[in-house]
Amino acid sequence: MFCKNCGKELVGSAKFCSSCGQSTQSGLPPATQYQEYSLPQQQHQPVEPGAPEQVYLVLEAHRSYSMFKRTTCYIVFMQDKLVLAYLTKERRKAESKKMSQEIKASGTGFFKGSAAMMSYWNNYQNKYYNMSSDQILAEETENMLVYYNSITQFYFRVYFNKIDSDGSDHSTGGKLRISTQSGETLKFTHSIADDRSLRSTLTQLLGNRLKYKR
Repeated sequence: MFCKNCGKELVGSAKFCSSCGQSTQSGLPPATQYQEYSLPQQQHQPVEPGAPEQVYLVLEAHRSYSMFKRTTCYIVFMQDKLVLAYLTKERRKAESKKMSQEIKASGTGFFKGSAAMMSYWNNYQNKYYNMSSDQILAEETENMLVYYNSITQFYFRVYFNKIDSDGSDHSTGGKLRISTQSGETLKFTHSIADDRSLRSTLTQLLGNRLKYKR
């Protein structure tokens, strides 16, 4: 078996190429392409009548509990509902430890190993495209499901950043709020810029419940 990235012969069941750091698992892209530290691109699946469990969109946000407490949350959009998948400190630590062990076992060097770790986390949210709502809920007790028909308003304000000619930086943080019929409002922050495809997908899923602001 040979590395698809550099052509070097792989040893045994190695999960990473010892030469270039490329993952041998088809689901992960080459680690080296994430050295620019750019934000991952959102995947937008066409919204068409299909199975209720089909995933159309996954957004990364941060649940705001207070001024000093927030937790990473992946909002998974399905046909008739969304699922909130929280990345707790314990899960992040366990996932990082597992990945570090795999990188070490493959004999990958420090820099390529760091790139492989970054690749893993940049693509972490993509796993939810292949999971059912029950599987996501089983990951953490904090995870929860919200049906669209129970939402009174889904407020989404895009993240905006502009650097003037004099070098001054102007930015407006992204905000996301989910208000439900029970009177509860879930508040999130995010770093997602304005995107026509994203807005179209949210509109098709949420209808007039969506309030999208640029």
